[in-house]
Amino acid sequence: MDSGSTARRLPVLNHDALNRYIGGLLADVREPLPSSDVGLSANQPEDIAESIFRTISGRRYCYLSRKRSAVYRDSALQSLAKHIALQQPIRFYYDIGGGYHAGISPTDLSLTFEPGLGEMLMVRQISLLARELAALHPHGIRFTLVIDNLCALLVNDIPLEKTEAFVRKLRAMIQYLDSPVDIDLLVESEHFSPGDYDRGVDTVPAGEPLDSAAMANVSRFLGRHCDAQEASMRIALYHHISEQTDRNINSLLDDIRMTQRATPQSFPFRPFPGGASRIQAGELALFVDEHGNCKPALVTTENYECVRLFKLDLGLEISGRPAPVLVGVRK
Repeated sequence: MDSGSTARRLPVLNHDALNRYIGGLLADVREPLPSSDVGLSANQPEDIAESIFRTISGRRYCYLSRKRSAVYRDSALQSLAKHIALQQPIRFYYDIGGGYHAGISPTDLSLTFEPGLGEMLMVRQISLLARELAALHPHGIRFTLVIDNLCALLVNDIPLEKTEAFVRKLRAMIQYLDSPVDIDLLVESEHFSPGDYDRGVDTVPAGEPLDSAAMANVSRFLGRHCDAQEASMRIALYHHISEQTDRNINSLLDDIRMTQRATPQSFPFRPFPGGASRIQAGELALFVDEHGNCKPALVTTENYECVRLFKLDLGLEISGRPAPVLVGVRK
C-alpha cells in the first residue's frame, strides 16, 4: 500500500473533492440534534414505535426489503414501545466485529488494528439516524458498539492486547468526532475472561470439506494462509465459541441488537448508505471519480488487485496524531 509521502507515484487525485467529503462527514456527525417540542403525547407508544421501525428499516439504514424486514417487526416494536412509554432513550446494540480488520492483501493477509474510514462512516450513520428519530422520540437514542474480542482470541488467536488497543483508538476517534449522540462501547474482554469459555478444541468436530472461497475467508481473519483442515477446524470452533459469546453478551443487553448483516436474531443496520457488508471483512477506502464524486467502498482480498490504495492526510487528527484516510483508485 502506498503512503501519502510517495507523491511521485500518486495518480491525479481531486484533493478538493476528498477534503469536501471529509468536511461534510464531520459536519454530519457534529450537527446538533433538533429540539423537539412536538406534542407526541397524543400518540400512542405503539404508533411512535411503528414510525421508528419504518425509519430503521428504510433503505438508508437497512438493505432488506420491507417484506424481509417484517420478520423482525414484532420484537422490535415491543422493545421500542417500552422505552417510548417510559420516556427513556431507545437503546441499540450494534455488533462491529472482534476489534480488528481482516487482511486485504492476498499475498500477506496482514491484519489491521486501526479504526478508520469505516468506523467514521458508522458514527455518521448513527448520527443521521438520531436526527431523523428526534422528531419522533425526543428522549433520543443510545448506540452501544459491541466488540467480541474474546471470540476473536479463542477462535483466531488474535491477541487481546491488539484488540484492546483498537478499542482505545476507537474510543478516541468517537471522542474526536464529537457526535451529539450517546455512543459507547461494550467490549467482551471488559466483562468476561477466557476462563468463562469452553474452547473445547479437541471436542469440536471438523466440518464438511471446504472450497477455496471458504478457506480464503478463514485465512483473511486469521491474518495468514491456512490449509483446508485448519480452516474446517476454525469454522467449527467459531460456531462453538460464538454461541457462548452470544449468550454472555446477551446477558448484558436489554434492547435491540443489530448487526451489519441480518441474522435470525438480529436486525441489520448499514454501516453507511449503500453498505451491505461487514466493514471488518476488509477496509473502507474513499474513491473519487473524474466528476469529483466521492464514494466509499469496501476493499477485501477479492478486489484488492483491482485497486491502488493510498493513505492521505486530509486534516484529521485524533489524540494529537494525524489520522490518514485510505483513498482508492481503480486500476
